[in-house]
Amino acid sequence: MTLTEKDIENEILTYLAYVGRGFFWKCNNVGVYDPRIGAYRKAKSKHIIRGVSDILGVLDGRFVAI
Repeated sequence: MTLTEKDIENEILTYLAYVGRGFFWKCNNVGVYDPRIGAYRKAKSKHIIRGVSDILGVLDGRFVAI
């Protein structure tokens, strides 16, 4: 069985929830490809930042980015 990136992220989030010492969430910042213009669409919100880690959280009072 081949694991996808989404499978791995879900396993990590499940484990982190099981550990129970923090709060973690998936940061959705995936670009959307628009074949009409042949490029990725620009974010419509100024609050979406490229290059942010897929999983963010707080563990024992410290910021975590995975």
